[in-house]
Amino acid sequence: MSELEKNETLLRSGDQGGLLEQKISEVASRIKALRLDMGLSTKDMAEKVEITEEEYVKYEEGQEDFSFTFVYKVANLCGVEISELMEGTTPALREYAVTRKGEGLPITRRAGYKYMRLGHLFRNKLCEPFEVTIPYSEEALNPPYKLVTHSGQELNIVTKGCLKVMLRDHSEILYPGDSIFFDSRTPHNEYAIGGEDCTFYAIVLNPEKWTQGATYEKTVQTSYVEDNKTNFDLAAV
Repeated sequence: MSELEKNETLLRSGDQGGLLEQKISEVASRIKALRLDMGLSTKDMAEKVEITEEEYVKYEEGQEDFSFTFVYKVANLCGVEISELMEGTTPALREYAVTRKGEGLPITRRAGYKYMRLGHLFRNKLCEPFEVTIPYSEEALNPPYKLVTHSGQELNIVTKGCLKVMLRDHSEILYPGDSIFFDSRTPHNEYAIGGEDCTFYAIVLNPEKWTQGATYEKTVQTSYVEDNKTNFDLAAV
């Protein structure tokens, strides 16, 4: 049975969880193959993508959900396109690429986050555009917040719901039509607030040059606010 037939069988049976687990296993296998091809140990690989060896082994064995940052670091380190890593295919278009609504390339996630790559068909990209949907979670809004960093710059444009963007120990609240542009080396993360999921476009510039990729975790005591005030406003700065 071909991979396509296996996927169709799982979908018909309603076993989307099984399909997700299968996709994660396939990506994990490709990551392992790339590591072995480069002659690196799991310890070497973990150091290069700036996580612990224990965390890396969980990714490679398909036991851990692939984070946005981890996928980019591995793709950059191995010199491959994200689509090669996630789907085993190579983008071919050079002049332009059209992505119809709902036809972006998804990055497999277990935790409910949806990352749809919008430029996956185009070669030699100078940026990575995504449509991102973050599920609302009261638990995620409680400190400490897990913040991440990577090189480059990022533009987020909210299209639905309400987005809380953490930047170090400050926050900005964005509504549909609002946008934020920031240096991705600043520890950051995004959260859906207001009781509903949030969808936004994320455009990451220079994603292939990860130099500051270490995960940054800090206890941030910022209170949860739903109005349009920033921490600077609340502090009367």
